[in-house]
Parts: sequence; structure tokens; C-alpha cells
Amino acid sequence: MKKHLLAVTFLVLGLAVLVPSVQAQSSLNLNTKVPFDFTIGSRVMPAGDYEVRGDTVRGALIFQRADRAVSHAVISIPVQAMQPPAKGKLVFTCYDGRCFLSQLWSPLSATGRQFPKSKLQMEVARSAAARNVLVAATPR
Repeated sequence: MKKHLLAVTFLVLGLAVLVPSVQAQSSLNLNTKVPFDFTIGSRVMPAGDYEVRGDTVRGALIFQRADRAVSHAVISIPVQAMQPPAKGKLVFTCYDGRCFLSQLWSPLSATGRQFPKSKLQMEVARSAAARNVLVAATPR
């Protein structure tokens, strides 16, 4: 019985040590400069330098302009690539000058984040052709 209790104790202590390191690896921290206004969901974000941070396990990301004047939290879903991209990037889908954030990729992970299309984006997409625009992002 003592051996069983000792084994369980070591297992619990081992998990307590591993969980913070797994959570630390799942964090996403990027810097980017978006040279145009863009939309995340239904919220328009002005052009500028942004910090993107969040917990990719839970899917929540916070976009905050470097001057702290604007911030927005969004939910994303994971998308998988075969390997991490060479450089971090934000992928925007643009329609006649209106750009919507579609994906975000860090060079530190093969798992990117995808943003669901909003009703506004689907409405705009009906009347205009889409093109993708890439914006570089660097880990911080």
C-alpha cells in the first residue's frame, strides 16, 4: 500500500512539473505591422503595429495595437501544417479593399490559427472577388 501511495505521489508531482511547461509552449506571442485597416469578426481594427498574444490551447487571442489604443480578443480554431512556416505571417482575405483576418502562423509551431468567417465577410464575399494578402509577423 505504501508503494502504491508513493507511486501516485510521484505521478502527481511529475504532472505538476510538466503542466506549466506544456502551457508555456502553447502560448503565442507575435509582433506585426499591418499597413491597412482590417476586420476580425465584425470589429474593424485600424492599421498599425500590433502585439498578438494568447493561449493557443484555449484558442483565445488578443490583438493589441502597440500604442495600447486598440485591443480586441477573438476566438480561433487550430489548423495544421506539415511543418512550421519559415516566417510568421498573418493571412488576410481581401475584397475590394476590405480585408478580413483569415489565419495566423508562427514560425515556432506547425499549428496555426484560423478565424471563422463572420456574417459581414460572407456578405461582402458575395459581391466581390477575394484575394489573399500576407503580412509578416515575428515572435517576441
